[in-house]
Amino acid sequence: MIDWKDKSWINFVDGKVWENLPESSLKSRNNSEITFRCPICGDSKKNKLKKRGYFYRKTGTFHCFNCEANLTGFDFLKVLCPKDVFDAIIQEYKVLNFDNIVRGKRQELSEDSVSGQRSFDILAPNPSYKYLLDANWIVSDLSDSSIKYLDGRKIPTDSRGMLKSIKDSTGREFLLIQYIWDDNCIYHQLGNFNKYDIKGQGAVKYIFPKDENINFQPKPVFNIGNVDVSHHNIYCTEGVFDSLFLKNGVALGGRSLTDYQYKMLTELYPRHRIVLAFDCDYAGMSSSIKHAEKYPNVSFLDISDLMKAASVKDINDFVKVTGRPDVFTNEKFLKSRTISAFQVEMKLKLQK
Repeated sequence: MIDWKDKSWINFVDGKVWENLPESSLKSRNNSEITFRCPICGDSKKNKLKKRGYFYRKTGTFHCFNCEANLTGFDFLKVLCPKDVFDAIIQEYKVLNFDNIVRGKRQELSEDSVSGQRSFDILAPNPSYKYLLDANWIVSDLSDSSIKYLDGRKIPTDSRGMLKSIKDSTGREFLLIQYIWDDNCIYHQLGNFNKYDIKGQGAVKYIFPKDENINFQPKPVFNIGNVDVSHHNIYCTEGVFDSLFLKNGVALGGRSLTDYQYKMLTELYPRHRIVLAFDCDYAGMSSSIKHAEKYPNVSFLDISDLMKAASVKDINDFVKVTGRPDVFTNEKFLKSRTISAFQVEMKLKLQK
């Protein structure tokens, strides 16, 4: 795992940002910063010579004073470079700094002085993965039965990158859902889909391996490392499959936004709006109200009328019934359905 605050990384990313900024960006630099026209928003439309993009050389971070994008050097390179160039840059750094990266993976999780929970700044190797290997579970790419199950749930093929097949020591097969952060898998869900072949429909039960070495591991946010920073909203669903249909969809792994998950989202994306997209049943909306009381700045995705019309309660079931995944990739539509906590509370009272 790369430590983005390490001096070697900051020096490295500084050079790569300068190297990959085109001359058309009007780039210039001094001892403290690189300035250029922002590649995310295109910068000022009125003044073609204005440069509002700043890369801070001492911290290795980016900020645009036009679109308010606020990124680490890693995320900025991801936006700036084509995927093959970006992958080559990261691989180059890993080769040059192999010893430092390995040492970083062996560090203990640091304590959060405010909440007492573990900080996500430094993550230890995933204990749940070790648990599975020690128990003689066999991890592989998606098997034919896994693919059949995902096809049945209409999961987009290009959204299956963090899914694997896994068999236990008796040969029973499960779906392994990986929670990814900084290329280091730190948490898993196991979905039992054996009933799919029997009943012709998915019956997922999530299993979280626990023992004395795993209980301390806080649950992170699924897909948090793949947020598109050019889109203002981050949609938080209960289940992983629902999140795969949404632009900037992430999953909480349950009907609860924990303090740890809220901290991850707000510290990594401080200028983004957190939108809860829980199931559209009474339990889901009630849970939304509780979160509104705890986190007043969160918003909510109101698609209850769509779910009711299709006689379903969540996004994945809606797609299965209607065959309309395009509904949830329409950013304009999603923004029009994003409402406040007060509006959710009023809708909930009307349902009683």
